[in-house]
Amino acid sequence: MKEITSLKKLEVVILVDNAVDWASRPRDNHVKPATQWVNRDKHDPEYLWGGHGISMLVTAYGQEKEYCVLYDTGLSEELLAHNVHLLGIDLQFIDAIVLSHGHWDHAGGLIWALNSIGKSNLPVYLHPDMFHDRAVRNKETGDLRKLDPIPTLEDIIEAGGKPVVTKDPVALANGLLVVSGEIPRQTDYEKGFPGHMALVEGEWEKDEEILDDRCLIAKTNRSGLIVMTGCGHAGIVNTTLESKRLARSNEIFGIIGGFHLVEDETGEIIEPTIEDLSSMNPSLLVPAHCTGSRGQRRMFQEMPEAYTDSSVGHLIEL
Repeated sequence: MKEITSLKKLEVVILVDNAVDWASRPRDNHVKPATQWVNRDKHDPEYLWGGHGISMLVTAYGQEKEYCVLYDTGLSEELLAHNVHLLGIDLQFIDAIVLSHGHWDHAGGLIWALNSIGKSNLPVYLHPDMFHDRAVRNKETGDLRKLDPIPTLEDIIEAGGKPVVTKDPVALANGLLVVSGEIPRQTDYEKGFPGHMALVEGEWEKDEEILDDRCLIAKTNRSGLIVMTGCGHAGIVNTTLESKRLARSNEIFGIIGGFHLVEDETGEIIEPTIEDLSSMNPSLLVPAHCTGSRGQRRMFQEMPEAYTDSSVGHLIEL
């Protein structure tokens, strides 16, 4: 894989997230709410919608060119289309789509996005395990609750996408951005998604590690290493450690996205996660989507200088 390139600038726009808060002033000067950057003569960001899922528009500004990626597409076409319209986003500038993993709340707007971008053979970066049927086993009854499927490879191709299916890390646009490969599990407390199952060759198998979970990585001249996650099923500490390895960086500036701490009711995962993240001394934390209110509160308490709430419409400039 080509080495990651330092960018002049990175911009991240949150298109879909569980939360909408354009009224509060973000705690970090790298972050602007939609009401501060959207052209309100033409668009109306006060009516943005929240929903369970995530989607980010990521623009990497290299020394000579720009490269724009749609990282995940939220839970539905309706939600993504609504927010894109109110933010005044032109999707035709998108160069590629990256799916963090194969869950419905990250791929629901994929076909609409491809049709709206309107290009043929648009690269769509995928992991082969994304396309198994999936379910969650109830720990009390043992019953399986099937999850909604994501679009098939055939659906993606028909809508103009060119699937790039791999388990390995991929450098985009000569290293302006990097899609991690499968993320090694290094901590003993980040346990994936207990009860998660996949249908493999007609049989339901444990799939608690969700090995298709991958992050998006960037590095800027001004800030340093930035990690973007969909859900962080691999564990946000594992994800950050692997990002540092791939970027050959000893320091981390910012982490943006889902940390998947929402199911931890006891703190047995949240507390060591915060301890290990604190030891890395990030300057910016934007925990979104499936991080959950317990994890968010504890991160704010322990790392108040780095912490910033996420919201649909936030523009993060690094």
